[in-house]
Amino acid sequence: LTYHTKYEYDIEKRVPTKWAKDFARRFILNNINSADEVWVTSNGSADSLRKLGYTGDYILMPNGCDMPRKNVDEKFIKEIKSKHKIPENVPVFIYAGRMIWYKNIKFVLEACKTLKQNGKDFRLIMLGFGADETAIKIRYKRLGISDKIIWVGKILDREIIQHYYAASDLLLFPSTFDTNGLVVREAASCATPALLIENSCAAEGIENNVTGFLCKENSESIANTLMQIMDNRKLLETVGKNAMEKIYIS
Repeated sequence: LTYHTKYEYDIEKRVPTKWAKDFARRFILNNINSADEVWVTSNGSADSLRKLGYTGDYILMPNGCDMPRKNVDEKFIKEIKSKHKIPENVPVFIYAGRMIWYKNIKFVLEACKTLKQNGKDFRLIMLGFGADETAIKIRYKRLGISDKIIWVGKILDREIIQHYYAASDLLLFPSTFDTNGLVVREAASCATPALLIENSCAAEGIENNVTGFLCKENSESIANTLMQIMDNRKLLETVGKNAMEKIYIS
């Protein structure tokens, strides 16, 4: 059995009564205990296992990335920037993944509003789909940052997704829900670094300002960190290359 979802989040959010929550935990735990071998993707997912009451052994096996490590041809990067009318020398951020609020997307949008209020120009590519995408679009329009958002939506072609990573200067992934954060390795495959929440599962193994960037779990910290690094292209490139060499897993 592979355990790579923090089920306690969904149980707390979606199961209405205490007896039903207890039943759900027992149901999951019985399923886990029936396995001969249990794999987890991070230390954080192992902690989630323990919270459910699992006391057995497990094997830690991080996610591998199906994107090859490579320097994406500059022509593909230019095609993306031309397609979305991204000005030259403007910092480009990307969020890639499911469009659901518990990935802390709200903090990303609020941080972008702060950047705009401080006179910073940038673009945020939003790549993915999910249950909350309509609400997310309404939110960023109300925040007055529609001119900074590039909504790409659902893309399934892995090569094109990698091109979007390569066209971006920084992946924004403030999720504390994910147990590993495969998108961090995907971005690293083409030397794009990530901004992550310190002590999150996605940030396991990341050294601040060396193989990635770490901040607190709030919009103010995300905005402050971005303002410190977004115009430092040499730092972004160096950290991106370090990520490609040190945290990428095939």
